[in-house]
Amino acid sequence: MFPNCDSIGASLFLNVVYGVGLLQAANLIADGSELLLEILSPGLVGGLLLPILGAVPDAAVIVASGFGASKAEAQEQVAVGMGTLAGSTVMLLTIAWAGSLWVGRCDLNERGVAIARTLTHGPVAGLGKTGVTVDNDTKLNAMVMMSSCLVFLVVLVPAGMGIFHDMRVDLATAVMALVGLAAYCAYQVLYPELQRRKISAARARHARKYGAELALSFGASVGGILVDGEINVAALNTLFDQFDADGNGQVKS
Repeated sequence: MFPNCDSIGASLFLNVVYGVGLLQAANLIADGSELLLEILSPGLVGGLLLPILGAVPDAAVIVASGFGASKAEAQEQVAVGMGTLAGSTVMLLTIAWAGSLWVGRCDLNERGVAIARTLTHGPVAGLGKTGVTVDNDTKLNAMVMMSSCLVFLVVLVPAGMGIFHDMRVDLATAVMALVGLAAYCAYQVLYPELQRRKISAARARHARKYGAELALSFGASVGGILVDGEINVAALNTLFDQFDADGNGQVKS
């Protein structure tokens, strides 16, 4: 059902199909993970379930690429798949991470702390005057992410010395990767602070969505929140009464 990949156009088409499929799968996993964080232990979900689920699509694609081919062709296809996966992982840990810091930077005060939602310096003049402020947990996770790239050196160093096919190197790399995965999962289970933050963020998003839907519903019942560009006070009072459960005229977060 797909075109022959001998031409550039067909290859581009298949790349688009592949990218859209992975993007949709990633969105489904992200949405499902937020729902799981609502009902299960954050350490269990974030430390064990989500890392495994996140690796399943990539692993399935790599394994499937070797099916129905000769041994030599399967080795070549799996090697290409692993190289692509390794390259994308390194890109996410470097370019995407640095880009997010650059886009999210703010002005720094005299103590070196970022002033939220304030950016008055340009990209060149702001060097050393802009940045982001994070807590200790974020710093630790960043170091874990960057240190995971060191596993690639076990393969890259021998390859640079001309050793490309050595089962001992492959075995050592696999053992290090599995040990690193187990250690990371154990840390997330024992110290699920990052997952708790995800729970809080997910609940805040659901609350905003629910509030917007409720405002739209009640606003429509009384003629809309805005009428001819003016705020409909009756609609806002009706909406406020829905959140003011005890009727004391106050709504607490």
